[in-house]
Amino acid sequence: MKKVLLLLGSFALACSLMFAAAHAEHAYEAVGGLHGIMEYGVKAPNDKLGAMRKAGGPKSEGDWKSSEHAAVMIGESMNLALMGGRVKDDVWKENAMTSLAGAKALVAASKGMDAAAWNASLGKMGQGCRGCHKVHRPRKKGGKGGKGGKGA
Repeated sequence: MKKVLLLLGSFALACSLMFAAAHAEHAYEAVGGLHGIMEYGVKAPNDKLGAMRKAGGPKSEGDWKSSEHAAVMIGESMNLALMGGRVKDDVWKENAMTSLAGAKALVAASKGMDAAAWNASLGKMGQGCRGCHKVHRPRKKGGKGGKGGKGA
């Protein structure tokens, strides 16, 4: 009986260790820089949301799902921007956190198909974008934003 209990205990311990190893947290390892994250993780979904807003907001279930996916990409991009030492100053950090909060709210608004919350959360995300761009990517005289500043 002792051998059976010992064998069962050993088996349970081995299973627990294998489960823990299989579900261990993945160590973060940066692959790219801030410019790539912003250009490919934020710009395209932001453009999609801007076009949706210009058209009066999401109308169909597909629009709401597309909005949710765009907000997820922007939010996760803000998470990546805040990792790996990419953000170099408090302006970036504070505004990335504001955009992240807006993206989280936008995911919830999109899931709930709540137009008022959708507009408010887009405003929150935009507040974060503008706050950073004002310092790190100022508009050139007479129009579009440039790539001036400190690398936004």
